[in-house]
Amino acid sequence: MRLMSMGKPVIVTAGEEYSRFPKEVIVPINPGLEEEEMLAAAILALARDRMSARLMGAAAREYLVRHHTTGIVARRFVETLVDYN
Repeated sequence: MRLMSMGKPVIVTAGEEYSRFPKEVIVPINPGLEEEEMLAAAILALARDRMSARLMGAAAREYLVRHHTTGIVARRFVETLVDYN
């Protein structure tokens, strides 16, 4: 998330922690036998299409600004605690 906040495109291992992120802001790679090939292909695609990489990075930064600032995350945390009790 630190790289996303800096406007960088990010390749992530697909999993629950990134399942709610829009597909426009991350490049998810499925873990498993083909992970190495998928990672290489994703890196090459981002390197070849710099404009798409820049747009993805900008979208990632904007997404974090709208949904993952410290204040927003703190509020959600408190709401979760209140709902839990």
